[in-house]
Amino acid sequence: MNVHLACFPRPQPHPGGQLSLDTEHPFLARQMARCPETILGRAARLGAKVTAIAGAGSGPALAAARAGVESGLMDPLFIGKTDDILAKAEAIGWDVSVYRIVDAGSEEEAAAVAVNYPVNRYDPSDGF
Repeated sequence: MNVHLACFPRPQPHPGGQLSLDTEHPFLARQMARCPETILGRAARLGAKVTAIAGAGSGPALAAARAGVESGLMDPLFIGKTDDILAKAEAIGWDVSVYRIVDAGSEEEAAAVAVNYPVNRYDPSDGF
């Protein structure tokens, strides 16, 4: 079963560009949250899970997705303006063409697609 996680190790700068977690949005915290290693270890044992990312064309969303992929926790499903997603990913040297991208013309549409996309839901029997 798939588990959708919201905590990943802090993304590191990558060749070809750097994503900043400094906020341009009032709802994003400037202080970095730390996910306990025990939780990351338990999640890693379950393997990468499909995780829908609405508004995937933003720097912080791509930074979190990349950290999740590199940690072996996430199989991203990018939802947003395809051109924005590809351009931001290219700017940091990340080829996201190997992942699923669902085009959505607005943030509202991306959110609606994300909550209704047919991915497996969390199953408590996973033991997480």
